[in-house]
Amino acid sequence: MLPTVLLLLSVFTVRGSACDDLNRAAINNLQDTIKNEEKTGFREVFPKNYYVQHHFNGSTQCEDSCCVSSAAFLLADSWKQLLQHIEWIHIKHRFISELISQLNEIWQTSFQETPNPSVFPSGPSSPRALLTYTSDVFSKWLALNCPVEMCIFPSPAPQQEKEYNGTDRVPVETESVPVTERGRDKRGLTAAAINGDVGLSGWFLCILCCLRMLLDVLLKELG
Repeated sequence: MLPTVLLLLSVFTVRGSACDDLNRAAINNLQDTIKNEEKTGFREVFPKNYYVQHHFNGSTQCEDSCCVSSAAFLLADSWKQLLQHIEWIHIKHRFISELISQLNEIWQTSFQETPNPSVFPSGPSSPRALLTYTSDVFSKWLALNCPVEMCIFPSPAPQQEKEYNGTDRVPVETESVPVTERGRDKRGLTAAAINGDVGLSGWFLCILCCLRMLLDVLLKELG
């Protein structure tokens, strides 16, 4: 009876582990490919000034398993942003899709619902920088023995949230000038309207005075 129980427990343990040989081999192969892409591959197809606008948070780059899962989700979303700007026949399209698939396997075991990446500030990164971040996540996930843990998706720090909402942004001079000019034009139109009303009132008073004088003269002559 005891050997049977131990056998069942060992089978359950193997099935419940996220770090099987196949998974490790897949990530190790991707890591080798990433090294080659960082040296030559991505340099051949992406120019130096090519950047991806994406959501990422440096605070998720820690050693905790939930940090690794959060970083995996944000990086998967970042690679998806890049895929939207290249054709499916692009020479790196398939490789990037493989990265997204592996990153999805990491974070999908940690969150019950798909997180919202837009809560974090948006910033630019080069494709090679995304490769470096992704390689770091893969390394940490393997070092933690491919953890399977339910996590809560983090929120941005208060300073990051202020930057994202634009409360610390300085107004651009080119944007404020038209507003000022429109304000001046409005004030000028208002002043012109007021001055015009005063001028019309003066004309009416002058005409009434002349009519009153003519009426007095006529009354004196008739009297």
